[in-house]
Amino acid sequence: LDYETKTHSIKVNGLVKKTETFYIKQTFTSEIVKVHKNAKIVIPKLTDFSKKNNLYTNGKPFIIYHTYNIKQGLAKVSICLPINKEISISAGSDILAGKLNGFEAVKTTLNGDYAYISEAILKSNAFIDNEKILPELSWSHLEVLLTGKLDVKSPSKFISELYFPVKPKVIPV
Repeated sequence: LDYETKTHSIKVNGLVKKTETFYIKQTFTSEIVKVHKNAKIVIPKLTDFSKKNNLYTNGKPFIIYHTYNIKQGLAKVSICLPINKEISISAGSDILAGKLNGFEAVKTTLNGDYAYISEAILKSNAFIDNEKILPELSWSHLEVLLTGKLDVKSPSKFISELYFPVKPKVIPV
């Protein structure tokens, strides 16, 4: 058990371009420590919704952190399931549709338990500062759950990719 929870690695991959993605989501404010527990409940609901409505998933579930307030321990999040096309959902549904526009980001890969997310965020922010990259502050970050609690039981095998939006570099003419 000790091995499973302590084995981890964090790699700041650097600048990447994230492509446009259509998705279905549930949005709410959560205690930061409960985000992954909530994801474990919401993702199966989104998967059922997509099956019932003949939608095809187009990648792994992800979490958009609209806000991430460490002092209050709260984050406004959208737990999302990528789908292959843009859709409209009738009013009154607790599941909504959205589109994530393509963006430039600093990507960080965490192999291991979610408990190390805060360490991955610190390393990403340090990279952004050291490289003098301008963060895009309209939202916090994106977390793609490549392999998680719904896929494997061993926390040491979890893989999360974090994307921190940045302002595109302006090349002087």
